[in-house]
Amino acid sequence: MRNIAVVSVPILMFLDYFLTLAGKKLRDKVYSQHFANEEYELNPGWQKDINKFKLFNYKHILLVILVTVYFYFTEKLAG
Repeated sequence: MRNIAVVSVPILMFLDYFLTLAGKKLRDKVYSQHFANEEYELNPGWQKDINKFKLFNYKHILLVILVTVYFYFTEKLAG
């Protein structure tokens, strides 16, 4: 299966984003009662979107599309 990167990378990127949202929600409920941290997301480019709990982040969707297209054409040129 040569197209494993074309299929798995977008799935993993979306999974990472949604798990970050779920982790932020859990952190706000339980973890923040015991420990004080300023930000949950370390990447400054995504901090505002994660703090707003944006389910549809257009910057992230565009990035997933661009990375998927890159891997698709890389596979096509290599094979």
